[in-house]
Amino acid sequence: MKKNRHRVSLLIGIIVLVLVVIFASIAFFPPGDNHKENESAEEELVKTPESEERQSNYTNDKEDYNEQEENDDESIETEKDDGAENGDEEETERDDATVNEQDRGSLADERENEGAENGDEEETKKGDETVNEEDQDSLEDEEEDENGENGDEEEKSDDEAADDESGDSSEEKPELKTAVISIEGTSDEGKILEATEVELEEEDTVLNVLERVTTREGIELDYQGSGSSAYVEGIGGLYQFDHGMESGWRYSVNGEFSHQSAGAHEVEPEDLIRWIYTKDLD
Repeated sequence: MKKNRHRVSLLIGIIVLVLVVIFASIAFFPPGDNHKENESAEEELVKTPESEERQSNYTNDKEDYNEQEENDDESIETEKDDGAENGDEEETERDDATVNEQDRGSLADERENEGAENGDEEETKKGDETVNEEDQDSLEDEEEDENGENGDEEEKSDDEAADDESGDSSEEKPELKTAVISIEGTSDEGKILEATEVELEEEDTVLNVLERVTTREGIELDYQGSGSSAYVEGIGGLYQFDHGMESGWRYSVNGEFSHQSAGAHEVEPEDLIRWIYTKDLD
């Protein structure tokens, strides 16, 4: 135990001694003095011609080295700039190529769209033509239907007209009753009235028919009396006794002379009445 303590104290003493030496060296030989000595040595060396030449060579070499470094740095920077420019140009070319490809793609899309639009327009035109054809067909069909309807209506109207005519004919209407009358003068005067059809009325007499036809034809007529006492004196300006004491007017019905007064002889439908001027009444 005592030996260990002796060793520790010995080590401590050595350490203290070393520290004392170090501090003493620092105190007696400071670093500034050595530096001054070195500077003085360098000044002495500079003062010699050889040292001056070496110093100038060293300075020149140093300047050349610095210039070389600067040149190298500039060349490196130039190369970097050129590389950057080349890279920018390559990127620009790539961008241009990309833009061109995009433009081509857009042009292709536009052409496809135009083709699709043209196709749609053609389809639309075809559809319109088809619609127009269908419209024309429908119009033709409508016209045919209308023509058929018009034809049916015309047929119906014709049938209705026929039915009306048949209905009218079937209805009881008074039949048209007529008689024929003629007036003949002497051989000198000739016929005053050719055979003419006259419409009959109820209870018409020969005198009624004569009066109606002469009024219509504008022929002069003179007579006296009425009914069974009626007597015709002149027709068309030709009078009784113009051609003698026995001359005058007389009439026949259906070829037979009548001794009955013209105002009393009733006329039947389809009778043929003939007035004749004679020179011999007997």
